Amino acid sequence: MSEKALREHLNTLHAELEATPTVDPALRKLLRETVRDIQEALDRPGPTQSPSESESFADRLTETLQHFEAEHPALGAALRRVTNALSDLGI
Repeated sequence: MSEKALREHLNTLHAELEATPTVDPALRKLLRETVRDIQEALDRPGPTQSPSESESFADRLTETLQHFEAEHPALGAALRRVTNALSDLGI
């Protein structure tokens, strides 16, 4: 999957978040921070992250995904697409 496709998935995720008014404020903040971290990783030139940064990022992303899959399936599905795209890009 291309970086362009990942950015499209991020835009879809952002739209889903804005369209879901029942998201708990703490979860909304967590997702916004996760999206911001992904965006920063994409915008950073050169190697994306060190192995320890990648592991920490992956852990945070997995935790966020678990919250949203259980409580907001549409957001969870959008986040799953982003997660898969990141994996395909090696991030």
